[in-house]
Amino acid sequence: MAIRHGQLPATLHAAEPSPHVDWAGSGVRPLVEPQPWPETDRPRRAGVSSFGMSGTNAHLVLEQYDTPAPAEAESTDDVYAWVLSARTRTAVADLAGRLREHVAADPGASLAGTARALAARSRFEHRAVVVGTDHDELVRGLAAIAAGEAAAHVVSGVVRRDRVRPVLVFPGQGAQWAGMGAALLDTAPVFRDAITACETALAPYVDWSLTDVLRSGPEDGRLERLDVVQPASFAMMVGLARLWESMGVMPAAVIGHSQGEIAAAHIAGVLTLDQAAAVAALRSQALTALSGRGGMVSVPLPEQRVRQLLADWPGRLSVAAVNGPASAVVSGDAAAIDEFLATCTAGDVDARRIPVDYASHSHHVEEVEQQLRAALGSVEPTAGNVAMISTVTGEPVEGSAMDADYWYANLRQPVRFDAAVRAALDAGHDAFIEVSAHPVLAMGLTQTIADAGADATVCGTLRRDQGDRARLLRSGAEAFTAGIPVDWTAVYPGTPAELPQLPGYPFQRDRYWLTSPSETGDPGGHGLVGAVLPVADTDRWLLTGRVSRHTHPWLADHAVRGTVLVPGTAFVELAVHAADRVGAGGIEELTLHAPLLLPDSGTVLLQLWVDEPDEHGRRPITISAGAGADGQQWVRHADGLLAAADVTVSAAEGITGAWPPAGARPVPLDGAYDDLAQAGYEYGPTFRGLRAVWQEGDDLYVEAALPEPAEPERFALHPALLDAALHGLLASGWFHDLPPDATGRIMLPYAWSGVRLHAGQASVLRMRLRRTGPEQVAMLAVDTDGAPVLEAALSLREAAAGIGSTATSEQLHHVEWVPAQVAPAPLTGTWWVPAKLAQEAPGSVGYTGWAELRAADPDGTAVVVCPSAVDAPAAEAQTADLLELMQHWLAEPDTRIVVATAGMSAVWGLVRVAQAEFPGRVVLVDVDTPDGWLTSVAGLIGAGLTQ
Repeated sequence: MAIRHGQLPATLHAAEPSPHVDWAGSGVRPLVEPQPWPETDRPRRAGVSSFGMSGTNAHLVLEQYDTPAPAEAESTDDVYAWVLSARTRTAVADLAGRLREHVAADPGASLAGTARALAARSRFEHRAVVVGTDHDELVRGLAAIAAGEAAAHVVSGVVRRDRVRPVLVFPGQGAQWAGMGAALLDTAPVFRDAITACETALAPYVDWSLTDVLRSGPEDGRLERLDVVQPASFAMMVGLARLWESMGVMPAAVIGHSQGEIAAAHIAGVLTLDQAAAVAALRSQALTALSGRGGMVSVPLPEQRVRQLLADWPGRLSVAAVNGPASAVVSGDAAAIDEFLATCTAGDVDARRIPVDYASHSHHVEEVEQQLRAALGSVEPTAGNVAMISTVTGEPVEGSAMDADYWYANLRQPVRFDAAVRAALDAGHDAFIEVSAHPVLAMGLTQTIADAGADATVCGTLRRDQGDRARLLRSGAEAFTAGIPVDWTAVYPGTPAELPQLPGYPFQRDRYWLTSPSETGDPGGHGLVGAVLPVADTDRWLLTGRVSRHTHPWLADHAVRGTVLVPGTAFVELAVHAADRVGAGGIEELTLHAPLLLPDSGTVLLQLWVDEPDEHGRRPITISAGAGADGQQWVRHADGLLAAADVTVSAAEGITGAWPPAGARPVPLDGAYDDLAQAGYEYGPTFRGLRAVWQEGDDLYVEAALPEPAEPERFALHPALLDAALHGLLASGWFHDLPPDATGRIMLPYAWSGVRLHAGQASVLRMRLRRTGPEQVAMLAVDTDGAPVLEAALSLREAAAGIGSTATSEQLHHVEWVPAQVAPAPLTGTWWVPAKLAQEAPGSVGYTGWAELRAADPDGTAVVVCPSAVDAPAAEAQTADLLELMQHWLAEPDTRIVVATAGMSAVWGLVRVAQAEFPGRVVLVDVDTPDGWLTSVAGLIGAGLTQ
């Protein structure tokens, strides 16, 4: 970069030169500030060293190169392919979004330059390609990729294999259409050169112009002539194959169907172009002698079933081709063909006549055997340089065997296309590209691959009436996104100096630190709660979790007057989740007492206690939060009642009919979130989901959607979506004393009642809000089909005036550095250990059973070692005894207990509950080593360590 820009950058971290170097006499000095690197009569050169522990590992000398003048690009009819790839689907979407913003801001940017820059980038398994003709079309394609939406000019896919071995497949007759080569002759030089060479090679055998035929329209009629259509199709396939090669797709093998074997043999290097042109022209001319006396029919049945049907026409009809497990072609006498079609129709077989009046691959061909052998006697095939799989034998064939005898067999014998494809699959080939003006073999290929139980890709090249460069690039994109090695730098060549600066790789910044499930939530589970624990010997439950701006960045999008608050809808979500886990019928009531502020750094601990049912089956619920590693200071933020399990759930009828209801007046939302921000409601992208509001009398009709990349599947109802739906109350000014008026009041959810969730994981809500009091609303939320999602009643309350102030924010703990104790003070009291460890733990008292330990009365700290239980009954017994023991000790003031265990989950959970109820008085030592863990614990005890 210094060479390119002509400037030497300042050396980092070298403001004060070393005193151990004689700088004055050295002729060099550190670069303490940037210096110009002027042009001279020679290129700039620089030495770059790599230093390791033993000295210089490598030394490079870089030299300035002359930037060549940009080559004049040949016409590509203004079609561009923008290629994106990344390690994950999310990263591809992120890259598309960044690129869209970049190019949308510069409508005059070079579209070809962007294509070149993207073509030069590294390739990863998740891929997407936008094909477009102008700036707007390409930007729309990027927007579709970023949103995860489908678009006609966007191709996406995931590469499933490290190495793809493509097979080029050349069909027989039937792919042709009028004007099939016109567009590429004008826009693709490689194709034009290949067609010119084919025209020269065909000239000795034909009296018509290949170029004229490929450009001709339907009125020309020459493509209906047998001696024209087959040579023209041959040339078309050769030209398209050369285009694939120019895009970096080199075949690992080739397969040709009937006359398609001629083009396949040439591409494989078996026949020269002159030889292949001779075979194509002379073969088609020989067939003209058979015109008018035969016919061919496509039959969608297995070969064996077709042969059974043909038993009624012995010697008159035969199987001409087997294209797939349920696809065959019948060929033979014209009259017999008519009879066969009538039989198929009567038997509900969807057989279809092929538009030819001759019978290839039947006994009719024997009439021209001598003519063909004589005409092709001079063909001298070679071994070739690409594997060729014969459709005459259904197996790989040596190129040198493809002489005049072979080409007669190619016309006389049935086409074993199905067998050839299976042979390719057996050889490890996993991608098939049909090289034709229209795909006619794709269905047979797909059926054969599926029948063989293989995993392979099938791609085409052009399509009927889609013969331009856009179609070619789209086919290239389909091949590329399937893993076929398309070289886009060959499509869009350019030097590094010509490449524009584009957004770099969108690293997803995955966090690799190990985290407990309670910190981030169970992967794939709930988004706020990570653990759900039953309390031993009770019908109480504890739900715990951790939230922070790091683990839940979307919460930072909900702020009031500069202070980030956990939205009130999150408490509703927690209560709904708890109700679901304990089998309650919903939320009878939930009152919010204090807002939960989210600090800039650090973690907030959440605890949701669900009590035992009362006489009516209702369960009290409490939601508290504490800051710091152990939540030293707990604040109750909400409490209420969960409805009884057998409560009658309202059969909400939803919202049926037109949406919005007829007569509802739309409420303008232009600048609504800006107005709310000025009033103190500061919503970030995740919470800006309000899409539309209508008013009809005392009813508001609101539509809200959850923005990407929120995860609705991790919540019963995502708090951001429910919160966004309630923004309609604020944005509409429905309550006259609500912002955004001049009062400066902040209204927050206060009390919820009758909350019933009918369907979860919604991403779009349509909600009816009905005013039931001065600051009260009833809500019914439905999905886009009108089916009920949620019903509830809500009361709002003005927030405390000090919300958002420093004093309020300081209620939560913040991370501070404190001096560490060099040697922790030993615990005082009695150390109780199993008797066999007493000698290894000086100062301890051994016990032989739990009864003996319970009978003692320690006056300070007791250390209890819980050995690993050998079976479930032993574990249950130890846990029950430990619970009783803890209740005995902890009932006395100023007592503490240390429990050491070897990974016993039941003991671990019990101690965690005790720690929550008796902060600072219960210590858990979890030692889980393969052998000798009791001795390890004894060593800790003997050393007097607290943990």
